[in-house]
Formats: sequence, structure tokens, C-alpha cells
Amino acid sequence: MNFMADAKLYTTIILVLLHTHFAVNVEASCGITNGSHAACPKRFAQDHLLIQMRRAVAGSMQNSCCGSCGVKGFCSPSSGNCYSTKKKDYYQSCESSDDVATPTDCCDKCSGKAYCSPNSGNCYWRKGKDYYKVCDATAVPPGALPKATSNENSIKFMSYNLFGWNAFNVNKWKSGKVLGKIKDWSPTVLGAQEVEKGGCCYEEVAAKVTDATALQHVGGSQFFNSNVLEKLETSWVALVKGYWMSMTRFRHIKTGVEILFFNSHWKHGYGMEQAEIVANAINEKRNKYGNPPTVLVGDTNQFCKGYEQDAIKYLKGETGAAPVIFQDVHEHDYGKSFSDSNNPDCRVDFMLASAGQWALVDSFIDREGMGASGSASDHAPLMGELVPIVDQQSSSY
Repeated sequence: MNFMADAKLYTTIILVLLHTHFAVNVEASCGITNGSHAACPKRFAQDHLLIQMRRAVAGSMQNSCCGSCGVKGFCSPSSGNCYSTKKKDYYQSCESSDDVATPTDCCDKCSGKAYCSPNSGNCYWRKGKDYYKVCDATAVPPGALPKATSNENSIKFMSYNLFGWNAFNVNKWKSGKVLGKIKDWSPTVLGAQEVEKGGCCYEEVAAKVTDATALQHVGGSQFFNSNVLEKLETSWVALVKGYWMSMTRFRHIKTGVEILFFNSHWKHGYGMEQAEIVANAINEKRNKYGNPPTVLVGDTNQFCKGYEQDAIKYLKGETGAAPVIFQDVHEHDYGKSFSDSNNPDCRVDFMLASAGQWALVDSFIDREGMGASGSASDHAPLMGELVPIVDQQSSSY
């Protein structure tokens, strides 16, 4: 329950209690006996009641920790600190008055939808906030990838901005956490960004990644598991003002299926300009190699809700006429992937799969320790385990 709702509730309770309690005390203080009000004017009794109510409500407001929390959703009644997520059961909710808690389970009315807000009671296809409750883990939002029947022959993809200038230079202790996340997920292919130490030392940081994870370095901030995939070809595309996109054509060793993997780091803004460069370059490579299953990952720097921006909508075929259409591997989760003091809740990182060519085993965003003041990178890594959908007549897959 939020601060304003608390005040309203307290007012209602106080009205009832004070009406009965203070009326008796006022009569006693005025010397009223046998129901006679001659010794104490009625107006005095009313004023006394109102004064006590105001004091009680003011006290409840002073005791709330939400007053200084701004857009933060929760606060600690003990420390007074404000938080974006509810990490302790006793934290107080500071949501706006249109997001007031409901007395019933919010999933009760959300049949078919994947999530609901325990604060507002609203139902959602996608997880927009960390505190949303899962109602139906099997629900597939519109536009999502089809579910794979098994993980046989799956490929595990990862996209991660390493926060290189900070985690591998200014605050080197964070690099252990960053590299640990890569090692724990054990991706088949990693598309990284900010593989550097602040304008230098790309090869040094790349070596740290390979040493910690046993992945092979391709170039273009890409790494792969050479036991699962064979590297066939790499290329590079310039975006805007020094930003870039790299490509590797891989062959799946077990099945012989070829895939294209694109890793990108976009300039802030310039959304449609870069989206068109990306789409045209990818379409050219797809046409050259017979339109194989394709994955595009990266930090797009489309602040602050990238999925609402024209660039991502264009790549997903929701606006314009892109030559290649993608599906969001994390269509179910629109929560943050980047956080700092000025931008606490931003989704700028994406993992997109060519439409109709992949089935989803699993996908998630690892937000543990993320943020500029966190224990890892200011970005969260995006993970996706996918199975290529290919022509059975042209492949043993």
C-alpha cells in the first residue's frame, strides 16, 4: 500500500475511532453530565475532534518512508532508504495512487496473461517490472517465438555489455562477477560490447574473457564454443560515429546447419538511421548465403524503453518495410537491461531472431548485480537458448 493510500486509510480509521473516543473525552473535559451540553458548546467539541484527527494523520505521514523516494517503488521503514525493487518483505510500497494493492490475488482475473501487478491488479503479457507476479509461465505473448519441443541441437546465445572501462579498469574487482556470469551461462555464442579498458586494450580484455570461459575469440567482440560451432567467415559494418556491427557465419558441427550471428553496439540516438544500415547489411549477407537462421544482438543505446522506439519496431516489422524481420527473444520481458543514477529503468539491449527460423527453449535477463553502482556491469546480460528451424529436405537437422 502506498503513502497516499495509507493516509486515506488512517483518516477513515481515525474518523471512526476519534468520533467515539474523543466525544467522550470532550464531554468529560467540559463537565458535561447526564447528556447536557450546556457547559460545552458543540463547536468546541467538533474543533477538538478535527485537531486530533489532523495530528494523527500528520503523524502517519511523518512515519512514512516514501516521502523522499521519487520514482523509486519501495522504501525501508527502518532505514528510510528508497529502492527500485522489493528485496525485503517489510519494505513499504511507494507506488502511485493508481497502483494501489488489491485484496485478492491479482492472477485471479488474468486468465491467459503471463503476469500481473500485485499493486494495481492489472494483467500483462510481458514482465515490465521486477515485482510483477507470474500467473502463467506457459503464456506466449503476441509476436513471441514458438516454443521448442526439446533442447536437442539448441544453441545458447548471450549478449553482454562488459562495462569495460569500469569493470576492467577503474573497478577491476567487478570483472570477476562479469566473467563469472559468462562462465555460468556457458553460451555457445557471446556477443559482447565495451570489450576494452577505456579507449584501449581490446585484446587484453578479450584474452581475459577467453581465459575465464574457455570460449574462442572470433573478433568483432564475438566469442564462441569451438566444440559446438565452426567459424566460417567474419565481416564488419560501420554504423554511426564510430559504432559498429560485426558478423560471423557459423556451422553447427553436429548437424551441418549454418547460422549468421550479428553483434552490435549502436550510437546513442540515430535510431532509424542505424536500424536501416543494420537491416540492409544483414539482408545482404542472408541473400548471399541462402537466408540461414540469423540472430542479432547488442546494446542499441535506444533510451530509455527501446521497444517503444521506431528503430526496434522497424526491425520487428511493426513499422516501415525492413528487408528482414526479427522476433524479440525476450518478448515476454520488457524490464530493464541498463541502470544508472540518471536512468534507473532502461531497456536498451536486445536479442533478435529472424522470424520463422527459430524455436525458443528458454530466455531470460540476469539482473543480479547490474547497475552502475552494482557488483557487475551497468548492463544485464541477455540469454537465449534457441533451436534453428530449417528445411528438413536440405538438412539432416
